[in-house]
Parts: sequence; C-alpha cells; structure tokens
Amino acid sequence: MKTTNIIILTIELLHVLYKGFNISMREKVEEVEKKEKTRENKQAFNWKPYVGFGMMVVGVAFLTLGRKKSLRSQENDHKQSIKRITEYLEDTKPEHKKKQFSLTEARQIGDALKIRWDKFDVEQFRMGLDVEFEHGRRNLITDVTHDEPLVTGKIALAHLNEIPNYYTRLAIMENMQND
Repeated sequence: MKTTNIIILTIELLHVLYKGFNISMREKVEEVEKKEKTRENKQAFNWKPYVGFGMMVVGVAFLTLGRKKSLRSQENDHKQSIKRITEYLEDTKPEHKKKQFSLTEARQIGDALKIRWDKFDVEQFRMGLDVEFEHGRRNLITDVTHDEPLVTGKIALAHLNEIPNYYTRLAIMENMQND
C-alpha cells in the first residue's frame, strides 16, 4: 500500500511539474445582513514542458547532492562516535595487573556456574580463570568478558569440557615455546 501511494504521488508530482498547476482562491465580495458572498478566483500557471522538465532535473540534482552530503556527514558522525567511545574506554580502563584467582574464588565462581567438582578439577578451573582473564578489559579489541568472573568462568569451563586438563597442556606448550 505504501509503495502504491509513493508511485501515485510521484506520478502526480511529475504531472504538475510537466504541465503546470491551478490556484483557486476565494475572496470576499460583500457582506449583506451577516451573510457573506464570495467569489472563486481561479488562476492557471501553465508553462512549457521543457520548463517542467528543467525543474525536475534541478530537483533530482538537489536530492542527489543533498543525499551525498548527508551520507558523508553520517560517516563522519559515525567515525567521531567510535573515536569518543574508544577514548572513553581507554580513559576508564582499569590498571591491569595479571589477575590471579584463589582456589576459594575459583570454587565460588564454579559453584555459581553449577560445576560438578567430581567431574572437574578445581585447580584446572582456577588456572583457566587466570588464563581466560586475558579476554577482559586488558585488550579492548578482544574484550568479550568485560572482566566478569562468571563469563570468564564459562570460557574456562568450555575448554575443560573438551579436554579435562586443558590448562596444564596449555602451560606445557607455552613453556616449550619459550625454551
């Protein structure tokens, strides 16, 4: 329905631009015993078809140039917004020391995630929390946890579901690489 209305409106606009238009005005002629007599005055504005065509070309040019300018300004606004957000995040970024979770903290986070400790080792989970904390606010580009311990714990748990001693193996690989 909306598309049909737009098409009809466009056709009517093109017709007016091509042919011209009429203005109808009423004017008060006289007032007799609280009754008004009015007369309708019609004036036609007709122009040659090339004038209407010229007006259409000018209108399309204004629309096109205005849209390009609008898109450029939107792009600049978007870049400025990203810059402001990045600056804000950098300014509010906490001082990061390498976070070390205790066994007690690891157990509390694991309990909140309903980890069954008969299936997982608390020390492996604690190591996982320490390692996966790197996905926090330390690096704004790779920040997926925003330093939330439960989200960090979910990442560690996902790895432990795949390989129960994932973080011991990771430590061995990292030590081999450093040697």
